[in-house]
Amino acid sequence: MDPARFSRPLCVLCPILGAAGFFFRTLQLRTGFEADTGLAIPGNLPGQLALLAAALTALCAALAALALPAPKGPADLERFRFPFRPTQIVYAALTAAAGLVLFSAGPLGPRLSPLLAAVCLMTALYALLLPLSGRRLRIVFLMEHTLFYVVLLILLFSRRSTDPVWMDFWPQLLALCAVALALCALSAAACGVGKIRRGLFFLLCGGAWSIIAAADCCTPSALPALLLFAAAAVLLLSCALRAAKGGDTP
Repeated sequence: MDPARFSRPLCVLCPILGAAGFFFRTLQLRTGFEADTGLAIPGNLPGQLALLAAALTALCAALAALALPAPKGPADLERFRFPFRPTQIVYAALTAAAGLVLFSAGPLGPRLSPLLAAVCLMTALYALLLPLSGRRLRIVFLMEHTLFYVVLLILLFSRRSTDPVWMDFWPQLLALCAVALALCALSAAACGVGKIRRGLFFLLCGGAWSIIAAADCCTPSALPALLLFAAAAVLLLSCALRAAKGGDTP
């Protein structure tokens, strides 16, 4: 039996587990934290199920990556093509919307919000220009977006550095780490290097964990983060499905 036939179903299962994790994380945010102190309640069932969904996502992603055929050469990196044009438009629209919200509402302060808003709008423009661009612009886009999510990860750490309870923000932490690593894998593939199986693992984890992390952002003040996690999920999961399918041409 060819193990490659199981790769795509496992890829489809990852966002389903991400949606389940989103549901359980939402329940945990409503029932799993003390009203007075805001600390996580130990043993909260929805919180444990959300962690289980994240762990099962990583397991399915690893199995999907292992089920891929062994790479035969640099040409196999063509599996990591960008998604179809409609997906690019959705991704660009979500990223641009996050930039507009950052610029208008300024939730991160008068200096940082306009800067991140400008980066979001530039990223959205890059995404729209990708079908008309060559390899160099694609590499620039990926490197810029990788740095952008690394900056978001640093901001998360700086704002949570005094928080003693990692259960408060673990979905965002996992998602940002996986998204940054997935974009690094895409950047490497665009440069003609990289590992196919490792890249697929990070694509699936980053996309599914972004869905779980979106549960932490369902408030008006966190709308930009919600839009960015949604954009990351659309981009990474689309690239993962194309990689598992074999990198069809647009």
